[in-house]
Amino acid sequence: MWALPLSGITVDRSGVDGGEFWIDPDTVFSFKETLTPYLALFRLEGALNGLSEHPAMRVGSNLIGVMTSLFDSFAAHQDFGRYDEVSLEAVGEKLSVTVSLHGPKHGTQPDGWPGEGIEAGALHLTFGDRVAFDGRAVRTTRSIGADALNELSLMAPNCTKNAEAERD
Repeated sequence: MWALPLSGITVDRSGVDGGEFWIDPDTVFSFKETLTPYLALFRLEGALNGLSEHPAMRVGSNLIGVMTSLFDSFAAHQDFGRYDEVSLEAVGEKLSVTVSLHGPKHGTQPDGWPGEGIEAGALHLTFGDRVAFDGRAVRTTRSIGADALNELSLMAPNCTKNAEAERD
């Protein structure tokens, strides 16, 4: 399962222009300018090989590469937000894993609307099958929410979240 290839990215730009759009992994490099601020929020700039300007360097990104980068670079220093999760969906032979990451201002407005700017947006990275569906098979889902992801992040070798608390 770790080798599942990136099948696409959904960018939720609700804090910028209210739009949500899907990016195919073969064209992800052409959205580099749009994606970079969202990837920077979660320190994932180096995790997506498809962003390279050079076609020879655009090898497919996979689940283990993104999860390793996420835990090594982002989660070791910051907490996941309450809407963040990793979800698995299996239907027959189809398997899909989605890593959903939301900016720190996502859903923080008292009226229920997202905040403004890049930090109010979200990224949904889908690996494996884009859609896991088979009308004749049993559908199984599992998800790991933000609390569990934060607990797992404490196991990261370079975790510095609690460094200041340990000094006191």
